[in-house]
Amino acid sequence: NWAAKHATLITTYTESAKQELVKIFHIKPERIAISRLGIDHTHFQPSSDQVKKNYILYVGQAFLRRRSKETIEAFALIANDFPELELILVGQDKYRPPILADLIEKTNQQLGRQRIYHHSYIQSDADLLKLYQQAKLVIYLSSSEAMGLPPLEGLAAGTPALVKDNDLNREIYGENAFFSASETDPQIIAKAMANALQNIEKQKEILAHREEVIAKFNWSKIADEWLNELRTICRN
Repeated sequence: NWAAKHATLITTYTESAKQELVKIFHIKPERIAISRLGIDHTHFQPSSDQVKKNYILYVGQAFLRRRSKETIEAFALIANDFPELELILVGQDKYRPPILADLIEKTNQQLGRQRIYHHSYIQSDADLLKLYQQAKLVIYLSSSEAMGLPPLEGLAAGTPALVKDNDLNREIYGENAFFSASETDPQIIAKAMANALQNIEKQKEILAHREEVIAKFNWSKIADEWLNELRTICRN
């Protein structure tokens, strides 16, 4: 509260996050600048010989608001309808206490074989990029987020994303993503997953607008915008 009240300038990542700051802290909008995060456009690209494999990809630290537990539960609900489909999770288990190992083992047993895989960390950027490129879907259902990079990285690598339906994600993607009305209800998530996997026309439409979405998230452009904000502060 003190910092927000006395700062010369406040920055946040998106217009949606800015409006939340205005509402919660009663800050005048002109005191808040939007300084987006970016992605490496030279790195996150579809591969020239891109071949999709039968898995959904989750990338991000796993704790309550990132909804990895609900993602696993939703996957289990559609597993019988997609018998070759797998789920790959990348990110440290930050639940307190940790829950993913037991939940994954139990769910795999229920499904009759290993169909859910968890990697706490992937050291190679090239390996992570390949996971993005070859996935059928990137899923990122965060309850609270100023901005999340994994679904944008996935889209840049040629894979549609399933995200929470809220103002933030509508601002970022417009109609160029799949949306889940809930991030806490596995039944609703499962229906959104199934739709995203089966709606081939929508997948094509999303990828056709890929460049339009990711163009706004360019590190060079963002750095220029941020430096201009600093110059304005110095002049004043």
